[in-house]
Amino acid sequence: MQQKLEIRHPRLAELRQARQIAADTMNMLYRHLPAGVSLVPPQLEPWQHSWIALVADEIVGVGRTADDLVSDLWLLPQARGKQVGSRLLERLEAEIEQRKHAQARLHLVAENTPARAFYRVRGWREADSFAHEKLGIPMINMYKPLGPKGANEPG
Repeated sequence: MQQKLEIRHPRLAELRQARQIAADTMNMLYRHLPAGVSLVPPQLEPWQHSWIALVADEIVGVGRTADDLVSDLWLLPQARGKQVGSRLLERLEAEIEQRKHAQARLHLVAENTPARAFYRVRGWREADSFAHEKLGIPMINMYKPLGPKGANEPG
């Protein structure tokens, strides 16, 4: 039997854990980055308006948006392949759409091919690439039209 997935904003006592999941996941994925370098904001304040995914009352994922940007989406390894990321991404996309944006965008590390595939399967498109402003590593810009299917497509 599959356990119930809950997606909600974190409580004040959960902010540190939400931020830590993002930091730990980033560190695991990008071990080769210079020591002490993180793509995750160290302060707790940005995480106050994040979304967390919980299974059996355990936080297994966290995501954040800013304006039209999916700024963070991180999952613990045991949550992958179980629709947790899909459901969390849907919540993030809905938040962006509620802000009246016709499309959402995100940036990701170019070498993260599993993440690129994850987003492409969910309707995201790669736009262009660029070098990270601090690290110089290759990054990819992606976007996704929002709203009813085809409503935001160029005519």
